[in-house]
Amino acid sequence: MDEANFMSEMAKARASDKHGERSVAYWQGYERGLRRQYHGDKFGTPQEHALWLSLADDGSDLSSRERGQGYRDGLAAK
Repeated sequence: MDEANFMSEMAKARASDKHGERSVAYWQGYERGLRRQYHGDKFGTPQEHALWLSLADDGSDLSSRERGQGYRDGLAAK
């Protein structure tokens, strides 16, 4: 992902957050996933990455699971 695509995806995520297409928690995860995708291993620790990935399936509540799904989607730049 180049910088232009990264900035474009971040702008879309921030606009979507305000329009209620998905939960705020989802978009928080999505933005974090985009950052990890763009910056690679320099963004966050391996432990944090594993935790964020696990939230989609193992989060303690709906918000946690939505953050995890957003993180996964951000990594894939969906």
